[in-house]
Amino acid sequence: AVVSTQSTGAIPSVNTKRKMKKSIRPPKKRKITIDDVNAAGCSLDVPIIGITCTIERYQPTEQIWVKTEGRIQDSGEPLGEGTFRQCTRGRLVEQGKVKDIAVKVFNSETSDELNEGDETHQAMRQAVRSNAIVRDLAEEFSLAKGVKLCFNEVTFVSALFGKPFMFEQLLKGIEWKYVDNAGEVERDNLSPFEPEVLTGFCHWSHRRLDKKYIVLDIQGIGETLIDPTLTSTDGSYSLGSANMGNTAFEKFFSGHVCSKYCEFRVIEEEKMSLGGSSQEN
Repeated sequence: AVVSTQSTGAIPSVNTKRKMKKSIRPPKKRKITIDDVNAAGCSLDVPIIGITCTIERYQPTEQIWVKTEGRIQDSGEPLGEGTFRQCTRGRLVEQGKVKDIAVKVFNSETSDELNEGDETHQAMRQAVRSNAIVRDLAEEFSLAKGVKLCFNEVTFVSALFGKPFMFEQLLKGIEWKYVDNAGEVERDNLSPFEPEVLTGFCHWSHRRLDKKYIVLDIQGIGETLIDPTLTSTDGSYSLGSANMGNTAFEKFFSGHVCSKYCEFRVIEEEKMSLGGSSQEN
C-alpha cells in the first residue's frame, strides 16, 4: 500500500490591521511541534512536543545493547495491524535528526497472551534482537553474492506511553511479500528482486546458521525488506506462532529449487553466531 507523506500544519496568519477604537489582541500562543524543529534545521535547542526516552539497538557481532537518548512523538494515526502488532505514525528526534517512524506495540490479543509485564518486555527485545541478526546476515549474504539485500532496522524502547514498544523508519512505497512465515513461497511479482535471490537467501541462511534456523517472512516496501522471521525448531528466536518450526522448514524445502545463491562458504575466520560455531556445507 502506498503511504502518504505526513502533512504539516502551517502557522495561521495574524491580522494586525484593526480599527483604532478596538484593542489589539495578541495572537494565541500555540505549542511548538516537531515540524518546527524541521523548519529550524533540526536544532535540538528548539523545544518540541514529545517524550524523552532511552532507545536501545542490538549489535549481534558484539552481542551487546547500545543505548542512546531521543524524543518520540506518537501521533496515534493508525498505519495498520498485523497478527501480533499494531502500528501508528510517529516522529523521532535523535542526535539532531528528525525522521518519520512507525511505532509498533503488541495488539490486545498478543498482550493478553504475554500477560504484559516482563514477558512483553522480553518478547519485544527478542524481536529487535532477531531483526538485528537478520540484518547482519543479509549484509554478509550481499557481500558474498554481489547483490544488495537490506532490512529496515527495528529499535526498542523499554517504556513510553506506559508500555514497551518498537519502532522503525517509516517507508513509503508498494508493499510486497514473497515468502511467508510458514515457508510458503507466494511469488509476489511486485518484488523488485530476482526470485532466486530471495529464496536463495532463505536457504543460505539455513546453511549459514548450522541448519538450526532459517530466515523466512521475506517481504518489503520497495527495495527495503521488513519484518523477517528468524525461525527455529524450539521457538527461541521468534514470537509465538510466527515461528512455525519444523512445519515451516518442510514447507519451504518441499518446493525449493536451489540456485547459485543457496551455496554457503566460510569467507572469513570470525563469524557471527547464535551460540554455536559455523560450519561449511
